[in-house]
Amino acid sequence: MANNKDRNWNSNAAGWKKWHVISERAARTATEVMLEMASVSKGDRVIDFATGLGDVAAACVKKVGPSGHVLATDSASVMLDFAKEYIADQNLTNVEFQLANFDKLKLEAQNFDAGLCRWGLMFAKDLVVTLSSIRNVLRPGGRFGAIVWGPPERAEVQSLTNRVLMEELGLPPVDTGEGTPFALSNRFDLEQSFGKAGFTNIESQVVSVIYDFSSAEEYVQYRRDRSSLEKQIAHCPEAARERAWAAVVTEARKRARPDRSVRFLSETIVIAGQNAVQQYF
Repeated sequence: MANNKDRNWNSNAAGWKKWHVISERAARTATEVMLEMASVSKGDRVIDFATGLGDVAAACVKKVGPSGHVLATDSASVMLDFAKEYIADQNLTNVEFQLANFDKLKLEAQNFDAGLCRWGLMFAKDLVVTLSSIRNVLRPGGRFGAIVWGPPERAEVQSLTNRVLMEELGLPPVDTGEGTPFALSNRFDLEQSFGKAGFTNIESQVVSVIYDFSSAEEYVQYRRDRSSLEKQIAHCPEAARERAWAAVVTEARKRARPDRSVRFLSETIVIAGQNAVQQYF
């Protein structure tokens, strides 16, 4: 039986698919940096945790080539179905799919050359335990790379909506704390967690991603369709909810360019660590 988080991802999957072009275009640069930092190369066996719509898995397949293999995993069955469609549409074949939360995957130890997770690691229930489990499936010398959001004030494509909605409705902030999109936005703490999990040669960098929308209204519709915010404020009166969403539009318009388009330059943290090479004396 799916837990509440899994059901939320399933219910949001159609929105993710609707806005796939915008989100993937924005994420492309950070994704390429992650693959490079994880040393994904020809012939590798790679596992992609929380694959979502399959963007990272597809990029991996192109990197590893026909002699490599990619295992794409996700806890949401609808997301995984969309990922299968996306991969099939590109005629990519050396991909396997597995339905499971990355906290519960049962995988053979030291079986992968690299692991990846784009915008999923912040939802881990126990980060160090999850990272230790991920490290266990990597061969000695294998690397794991991840992308998470930077601080809320520097990732407004996510945080602007959250902040304005909650302020307008008199609700507590939703940006911080365990299990939120910004749970791992402290770069130093994130590197420390990788170290506690046994990773070595840890490196991280800030990579900006650019989200372009034709208008403030399009941006707000993007957030309404893709996030769980509608569910979080469902208990509020409808009129109050619509006023709050209108306030988000007004705030987003302050960032509009002369042609009414809106651009968000938002920070991500790309991090990678290595499963230590075994030493024999």
